[in-house]
Amino acid sequence: MDVDTIYRDRAACVKRYLELNWPDYHLHDAMFNTEMGDSFVAKMLVHCVQRVSRRTHEGFNHPEFTVSRSP
Repeated sequence: MDVDTIYRDRAACVKRYLELNWPDYHLHDAMFNTEMGDSFVAKMLVHCVQRVSRRTHEGFNHPEFTVSRSP
C-alpha cells in the first residue's frame, strides 16, 4: 500500500465511525503511528499524559483534561 491509499483509508474510517474529518488537527492533542508497536505507543501516551499533567499544574488548563492530585 502506498501512503496516499493509507491516508484515504484512514480518512474514510474516521469519517464513517467517528463522523469526523481526518485530519482535523484541532481535535487531537497527539496522533500515533501504531505500527511502531504497542509498547512504543504506550510509552508515548504516558509521556504525553505526564506533559499535559505538568502543564496543567503550571497554569495551563486544557479544557478536556485536568489532573487532580491528592494533597
